[in-house]
Amino acid sequence: MEEIKKLFEPYSLCYFDADSVGKREYLTKYIESSAVLLGRDSVKELVCSSALGLSDFSIDFCLRVFQSVGGLWFLVPTSTGGKYHGGPASIENCIGGNIVHTKKVTLMVPKILNRYRELINSTGEEYSCYKEVLTVACLLHDIGKSGEKGNEVYSCSSHGEIGSSIISSCWSKGKFCEALPAEFSFFIEPLVFSVQEHMYMWKSINAFERVRLSSLLTPSILVSIMLCECDYFSF
Repeated sequence: MEEIKKLFEPYSLCYFDADSVGKREYLTKYIESSAVLLGRDSVKELVCSSALGLSDFSIDFCLRVFQSVGGLWFLVPTSTGGKYHGGPASIENCIGGNIVHTKKVTLMVPKILNRYRELINSTGEEYSCYKEVLTVACLLHDIGKSGEKGNEVYSCSSHGEIGSSIISSCWSKGKFCEALPAEFSFFIEPLVFSVQEHMYMWKSINAFERVRLSSLLTPSILVSIMLCECDYFSF
């Protein structure tokens, strides 16, 4: 995460201990507006990275979704209260924490895909679909996390539902369905479902081994499980 640290060095690398109003005041007083542009550029670089290997279609869609959210998302910590994601000592809970967390989760994709290689048939045609959708889901899973109300900033407990709504809206408005490449046998349904459900999946992570043996697995459920594990095992 050294590049993220360098990105926000002019601003802050420390957890800013305050309530939701205090955090808003801190961001307003100490963080220049240019930090948002730096954050957006950093996310764009991640999405377009050759290491992720996303199709042009998915890159365009991810960038559309990130463009739809306000600048606050690119500044706030992953856990505004500092309770989760490593606590106050973690860079994920400093300025730009959402970006740090998103990258860490996305980099888990190869490991989690390998865990489920027997189910997703790593030599079959559907494998590329799972890889693509899971990568996009990891990039977008916390897109609905940052909340604002008056002078308060906070992490939305219902960010899965909010994020899935943002994703669905961008998909519809951008008419991406009409441009979906023919080689993708599934895309939007498991993407929306997994983002919506990923926090609920956390509650049952110990039951995953039993779920993996089920003959009733659908792409939506399987992507949800894999997304949750990318999120859970990223820290």
